Amino acid sequence: MIENKIILEKLSPKKGFIQLILNKSLLGGSDAIEFQKELNMILNSDNPEVVILDLSKVEQINSSGLGMLVASNSNLLKNKKKLVLINLSAKVQELVKMTHLDKVLNISQNIDSAL
Repeated sequence: MIENKIILEKLSPKKGFIQLILNKSLLGGSDAIEFQKELNMILNSDNPEVVILDLSKVEQINSSGLGMLVASNSNLLKNKKKLVLINLSAKVQELVKMTHLDKVLNISQNIDSAL
């Protein structure tokens, strides 16, 4: 388990894939900086082709948290990697659709459909 407020656990479900289980709130700010540092470390050390963000535990997200997801997606695309969001709650799904980020971000129902 990673000792980090925003990332609860890092798994490797399949070669080339890293799954990050995120904390209950994505509110940006210092969490976004921490997350970006952790993501950069993962890209440098594990060199995954696909980063899967598991949002099953996320209960709270705001515009800064959404911005964090978009920035992560852009960062990964620049590095020729892919970001996939899985296990979005109905509340988070609604917010993503309402902001039209479902057109920008890759979203899958669960880990099986992301692999």
